[in-house]
Amino acid sequence: MLAKRAEIQSNGASCEVPQRGMGMNGRPRLLERAFELARTGNCRTVDELRSELKREGFDNNTILSNIAGPSIRKQLAALIAARPNQSA
Repeated sequence: MLAKRAEIQSNGASCEVPQRGMGMNGRPRLLERAFELARTGNCRTVDELRSELKREGFDNNTILSNIAGPSIRKQLAALIAARPNQSA
C-alpha cells in the first residue's frame, strides 16, 4: 500500500495527502501512468498505450483529452521507441 502523509490544516484537523504523482485513490494519475507504460510496458504504439490505460480503468474521455496533443504523443512515442528489446 502506498503511504500517504497527513497534513495539519489551519483549523487543526488533519487530512490525507496522496504521494506525489498519485491520485486520491492511491492509483497513479493518468499521465504518470502513461509515461510509466511508455518506459516499461509492452505497448508498441501510443494507441496501444491508450488501450492499456482504458483496460486499467481510466476513463476514455480523460485518456483522449490528456493524450491527444501532438507534443505528448511525440514524447510517449519517443519513450516507447527508446525501450530496449522492442519486438515487432
